[in-house]
Amino acid sequence: MRRTVTLGTFVLLLALTTTGGAALRQQETQPLDREFLVKTITCNHAEIKASELAESRATNPKVKEFAQMLVKDHKNLSERLAELAKDHKLAILAGTEKATKEMLDRLSNTGNDNFDKEYLKSVIEEHEKAIQMFDAQASRGSDSALKSFATNTLPSLRAHLTEAKKLSTDLAGK
Repeated sequence: MRRTVTLGTFVLLLALTTTGGAALRQQETQPLDREFLVKTITCNHAEIKASELAESRATNPKVKEFAQMLVKDHKNLSERLAELAKDHKLAILAGTEKATKEMLDRLSNTGNDNFDKEYLKSVIEEHEKAIQMFDAQASRGSDSALKSFATNTLPSLRAHLTEAKKLSTDLAGK
């Protein structure tokens, strides 16, 4: 038996294939489950190191205070991540990634007059990426503990991003 494909059916199939392909490509760019855990541990470590640097180098007292808060919050996050890594039988050496080293070198070599702005720019960029990654894990991850972790962590990541943007705007106005 020969099947006839009408123009309407063909257009519908083409639309589903096209949008499905785009959604699939978008999903593939966001790490899930074990890859999410590895990426989160390495990014969290980088955030701690950058914020520790800002604790000593920031010239604006509000930026310094913000950096201190981030160090505290992200160290607490590290403890939870260590538990999750142990549960998943993962051993991760954070701090050796090329991107982390480059970011820390860039911040270390930034002059005092631009340090606060560069630090906040880095925090904003990293938190925007993290929020996308955590959203993906919360909505599409298959591991219930990691989904819960992502869901429960998103509010603090969003609060960090909001505060970093506010501080950045305040600095730009001066």
